[in-house]
Amino acid sequence: MNQQHMKTVECDLCVIGTGIAGLNALNSASEYLSKNDRVLVVDQKPKSQMLGGMWNHVYQYVRLHQPHPLFTIGNKKWTIRKNASYLANREEILSHFKSCYQSLKEKRTIEEQFGYIYQSHEEVKEGEEIVVHIQFVASDDSMPPLMVKAKRCIKAFGFNIEPNEPMSFSTDRVHSLSPESPELLDGTVAGDDRPVYVIGGGKTSMDVASLLLSQNPAQKINYIVGKGTYFLNRDTFFPEGIKKNWAGKTINLCMLDISYRYDPQQLSCTTRYLRDKYGLAPFDQATQTFIGLLSPEEAAIIDQSIESTVYDYVLDVTETDEGLCLVYKSGRKEPIAEGSYLINCTGHIYPKSTTAEPVVSEHGRVLNIQKTASTFIFTSIAGYFLPHVWFRDRFDKVPVLYFNHEDLAKKDKESFLYAFAAQVIHNQLRFFEALPFGILYNCGLNFDKWFPLHRQLPVLADMLLNKKKYLEKTKAVIDQICEKYGVENGVVG
Repeated sequence: MNQQHMKTVECDLCVIGTGIAGLNALNSASEYLSKNDRVLVVDQKPKSQMLGGMWNHVYQYVRLHQPHPLFTIGNKKWTIRKNASYLANREEILSHFKSCYQSLKEKRTIEEQFGYIYQSHEEVKEGEEIVVHIQFVASDDSMPPLMVKAKRCIKAFGFNIEPNEPMSFSTDRVHSLSPESPELLDGTVAGDDRPVYVIGGGKTSMDVASLLLSQNPAQKINYIVGKGTYFLNRDTFFPEGIKKNWAGKTINLCMLDISYRYDPQQLSCTTRYLRDKYGLAPFDQATQTFIGLLSPEEAAIIDQSIESTVYDYVLDVTETDEGLCLVYKSGRKEPIAEGSYLINCTGHIYPKSTTAEPVVSEHGRVLNIQKTASTFIFTSIAGYFLPHVWFRDRFDKVPVLYFNHEDLAKKDKESFLYAFAAQVIHNQLRFFEALPFGILYNCGLNFDKWFPLHRQLPVLADMLLNKKKYLEKTKAVIDQICEKYGVENGVVG
C-alpha cells in the first residue's frame, strides 16, 4: 500500500458496512456518543449505492419474508401507506433505509467514505490509549487508499451476501441463468416450452418460481433442492387483522419449543414434527430451514408447478454420445434436453468461507457483527443489541453466547436449527440481564411485537420466571451440538 498517497481520517467511532446490520449498529451506538464525537461510516459500495447492503444488488423482484414494519432500523416507523402485513419490495426497503439514515444524520454529524474495501485492522497503543488502525483500498483507482484511526470500530459485515452468478457447465448447449438474468425478467423463460430447472430450494427459488408463474400460470418447473428447505407458515406467526388477538404463535414460543426438542438420537423424527407443526414445505422430504416464511397460498401455487423434485446437488452438465447429461454430487446422472434453462438459486447466506474473528477484539475496541462468531441468527438484531452491551461494558458481566454459524450450517443445517433457536432464547435472556427494559422493548425488529401486549406478556413472563432453567437448557443444547460437529463456540468477552 502506498503510504505517501494515503488518506488518513481520525474518528471516535468507525462503522464499516451500511446494510441493515450496520445501520442498526450505528443507530444504537449513536445513543452513547456526544454531539462532538466524530462518527465515520465506510462501505465498499459507491455513493450511488451507499445504503442498503445486499438490497442494492439482489434480484429486482425480491420481497420481504415478514411484514414490513418489523424490518427496520431501531424502532423507526415506515412512511409507506400499506397494510401492516404488506411485504415490501427492494425499492421500498432502500427508500426506508435512506429515510432512517437521514434521521440519524439530523441528530449528529456523520462523515462518509464510500467506495472503500476493508483490508485489515489492528489495535495500537498510542500514549495511554488503545486505538484501532483500519486499512482500506479504494474500489476506484482514482481514489487514494484510506487509513482510519478510530477509538472504536464496529465491523458490521452481516451476512455479506453477494448476488448469485450463473453456474458454469462443461457445455454451452443449455442456458445457465441467475435470478437476475434478463431472460427471466423479460418473460423469455416463461414463454418457452423447453424444460426449466430451478437449482436450490430456499427463498430465492420460491421467488424465481413465483416470477415465472406470474408470467405463465401453467409453467412447470423441475426443482433440484439438495436436502430441501421448509418454511415457517406466515399465517401462523403473522395472522392478519383481529386474528392476532387470539390466533397464531409468537416466534419466541416457537424457539423455546425447538430448543427443548433437540434429540440427536431422534433428529429426523423431531424435524418432521416441527416442520408439520410450524412449517410449510412444497418439498415433502425437506429437512432444513433458515426461518424463511411462506404463506399457504404461496406454497400451493409452487406445489402446482412441480414437474419433478430431486434431492441432490448439481455438479455439471456434460456432453455424451447419448446426448446431454445432468451430473449430480451423489454420482447420479440423467439426460437433459438441449436448450433447457438452469437457474442458480443456491444459498446466498453461507456460499463461501469467511475469516473467523471474535465478537469483541482482544483490547475491546472492535465489535464484530458477522456470521462466523454470531450471537443471533439475524445480524440486524445483533446490530441492534450488541452495541448497547458493548458501550455499557457489560460483556464481562453477562455471558452472551456465540458460535460459528457459518461452520455449523455447512456441516449440518438440520442441527443448525436447534442451535440457533436455543441461542435466540439464551441471548435474549442475557440481554434482559444486561440492558434496561426500554432498550429491549424498543427493538422494532422483534417479531413478537406483531401481536398485542396481551399475547406478548405471558410469553415474556414465562421466560423471566423460568430464566434459570431456560438458560441452562439452551446452553446445553448449543454446547452439545457444537461439540458434536467441532464448531467453535463460547462466551463473548
